[in-house]
Amino acid sequence: MGDLVSAIDTLAVKTSGAFDRTVVGVICPPEGFISIPTELKEEITTTGKRMEDYPLVPVAYLGNVQVKVSGEGGAIQSGDLIVPSSVAGVGMKGEPETFPQYASVIGKARESFSGDEGLIWVSLGVK
Repeated sequence: MGDLVSAIDTLAVKTSGAFDRTVVGVICPPEGFISIPTELKEEITTTGKRMEDYPLVPVAYLGNVQVKVSGEGGAIQSGDLIVPSSVAGVGMKGEPETFPQYASVIGKARESFSGDEGLIWVSLGVK
């Protein structure tokens, strides 16, 4: 729970490096999985399969969730932008002047953090 993930060839995989542009969301508890992608709904409807027939990973892309973060980008303050770090699946503080033009911002920190690695609440999709 809390890992930053990318969508690669229809699979949810941990982000691959600092400022990973392919990040799409955060692995969250099953109760956080609030929607089914349209393509999957169509496939279920046309084939008669069930949700249990698919290897789904609950990924949040909007809302408030706990995210794994590290101190790689410096101490995080509430309101700081969170971007993928060099550690797979872990976010860090990002400042627009320090990251590449097309780096993906996953959201904004809702609380402060200092240390090596931990979980903090982040508002996803808020930039």
